[in-house]
Amino acid sequence: MPALVGADDLVAIDELAHACLWSGARLSGATVLPYPHNDLARLRALLAERRAGFGKALILTDGVFSMDGDLAPLGALGPLAREFDAG
Repeated sequence: MPALVGADDLVAIDELAHACLWSGARLSGATVLPYPHNDLARLRALLAERRAGFGKALILTDGVFSMDGDLAPLGALGPLAREFDAG
């Protein structure tokens, strides 16, 4: 994560993301903002409200959430990431 984002950047992370993603996000020094699990409406609102204040932005999620087997809505996350220039 520190190779992708730093102190002037934003990481939006699914609240149920794996601990390794949380650790990497925190180690990066970026501002880390969780969004409710798989809630793209809340993620969109978070990005709309906060994205402009940061150099880069990154959306973090698991593909498959191992504890409950949920799938991330990757098909919808891609366009959202492009809309807000959030890798």
